[in-house]
Amino acid sequence: MKDKVYVVGHRNPDTDSICSALSYAYLKNRIGEFEYLPMRAGEISPETKFVLEHFNVEEPKLLTDLRSQIKDADYRKTKGVHKDEPISRAWRILGEADISSLPVVDGKNRVIGIISLGDITKSFIKSCDSMALVREKTPYENVVEVLDGTVICGEVENRTIEGRVVVAGSSTNTVDKLIDENSVVILADNREIQKLAMERGARCLILCLNSDADESLVALAKKKKCVLIKTEKDTFTVSRIISQSVPIESYMVAKNLIKFQEDEFIVDIKPVVAEGKHRYFPVIDEKGRLLGMLSRNDIVNTQKKKVIMVDHNERRQGVTGMMEAQVIEILDHHKIGNINTVYPIFYRNRQYGCTCTIVYQLFKENNVKIPKDIAGLMCSAILSDTLMFKSPTCTPVDKAAVLELAQTAEIEYEKYAMDMFSAASDFASKSIDEIFNLDYKKFQSGEIAYGVGQVSSVSRAELDNLKGKLQEYMEKNIERGELNMIFLMLTDILDESTELLCAGSGAIEMARRAFNTEGKDSLMLADTVSRKKQIIPALSEAMQ
Repeated sequence: MKDKVYVVGHRNPDTDSICSALSYAYLKNRIGEFEYLPMRAGEISPETKFVLEHFNVEEPKLLTDLRSQIKDADYRKTKGVHKDEPISRAWRILGEADISSLPVVDGKNRVIGIISLGDITKSFIKSCDSMALVREKTPYENVVEVLDGTVICGEVENRTIEGRVVVAGSSTNTVDKLIDENSVVILADNREIQKLAMERGARCLILCLNSDADESLVALAKKKKCVLIKTEKDTFTVSRIISQSVPIESYMVAKNLIKFQEDEFIVDIKPVVAEGKHRYFPVIDEKGRLLGMLSRNDIVNTQKKKVIMVDHNERRQGVTGMMEAQVIEILDHHKIGNINTVYPIFYRNRQYGCTCTIVYQLFKENNVKIPKDIAGLMCSAILSDTLMFKSPTCTPVDKAAVLELAQTAEIEYEKYAMDMFSAASDFASKSIDEIFNLDYKKFQSGEIAYGVGQVSSVSRAELDNLKGKLQEYMEKNIERGELNMIFLMLTDILDESTELLCAGSGAIEMARRAFNTEGKDSLMLADTVSRKKQIIPALSEAMQ
């Protein structure tokens, strides 16, 4: 089975983040060595939803954490033993599998206990007395299995042993004293002893050395409702191993049972495993059903999740747990942050207006035909990120890509872009929290931690209506103490201008210095639509 690689963009994903993940995963699945899964790091925006629905593409699954989980470990897919099965079966399986413990399950494959070599050894010692099979409610079927026996007559299904185990000798006087009602009698082919045992009320005769039972003996057994079991083993062997027919449930450990679900994180279970007395631990599904057994070595050898970062290169902008993942590729068009990797990786960073432009070039370089829906996704992302070529981040390469992709996707890109922007401007069904986080990123400049978001619309009136609530939301966020400053771009796509809202001590002063513009509570910035190329560089320089 191929290793899985998650292709994912940043948190609060925009259209480029989603479409580049989908498009690049499609390409990699045709040229790469692994299984590449497109994912998203947050809820999709109305604009992205419009794009996916237009090209009939399924929304990527949500990826919330990249820390290694139990499902990433190569644990044994061991089958469990049923609680009613003989303990000899657990002993045999442990030997064949070369492990020290087994999960015990009920009729629905739900884990109810665990049995180890030590538990089985205890059972051999404790089950040596003649009443052990009665005490442990041992099924007749277990006795038949352990002795490799054959039932000559009598009903054994759903019946348990009810009397002591007796080894009959050759003396009728001795037998008469030992055997009572419900006894299980181990004997050979002495007809007199066999009949005497049944007359005394024995419920089961175990005929050793494959002793035959004639018609008269079978008839008497049926009359007395006595079970006849035949085995090729001798009386000594039978007397030694019959105690191994006690059910596993009798000696399994059920209290304080440690078991894990596949989605639990390795880092969280390590302390629990270290303190556990067993070397193996059951892995279960959400309904408690057995999936396998996890060992301490499995935990140590668990591989990190493999990930390809698209449309970002800073771990803190990505999925939780990115620091513990193995980044194998990065495709991005932003400034290079503080990314560190253990091994060399494929890293393509270009000064384009969109990550999908990079993906488009990789399709060309690898001579892979771009299907209509993937062309539509990439074209949409480029139009979105460049605001239909109005952003200063737009390059001739972006424009050329749109012209070709629009033709493949069979769209008139100008009309389509306006429809897409209109969908993005529909905030009626969104809360202020959702609107603010549609396109929001956090940054660090020296000692200053700050965030910059962007809300774009083709309607200035709609932006004005949202302004007051968004400013209030920003102020509440500042009160949490996580960031020093928060900035929000209210971008008018048609007018190609931005009103910059500011929150936090010194934020408005910092913005005035960065853009050399006056403003009381916010700044009006003409010909400004790009966070990456116009807002972040100016703020970063002012913060130095």
